[in-house]
Amino acid sequence: MSDEQRKPADLTDLLEDLAGQEGAIKDLIGQFNLDAPRYLQHLRQAAGEGDGRGVEQAAHRLKSLLGIFQAMPAYELAESLEECGRRNTWGEVSFLVAEFSAELDRVRDYLDQF
Repeated sequence: MSDEQRKPADLTDLLEDLAGQEGAIKDLIGQFNLDAPRYLQHLRQAAGEGDGRGVEQAAHRLKSLLGIFQAMPAYELAESLEECGRRNTWGEVSFLVAEFSAELDRVRDYLDQF
């Protein structure tokens, strides 16, 4: 299945873990919608400044948020960015940030449907 066909997130486990607690899931989504743009801004800033540690930290935070919703396409991109930051490798960071940003939009649109 191509990335475009993959669902941006899978709430199956979360729905099972929080069965009957729709309010809790909506709260998690609300917190995601507050935190993700802020961490994305940190990621962009760190990437623009060539701050490997900053890229690593912002990507790690985003990865943690995405894991809650099993948002694997975005999670995998965040993981790649985290590794680029850790290794201070900049060849594909700009491309990955752009791709990650688009995928994060897909996740947010998907979660907004809940």
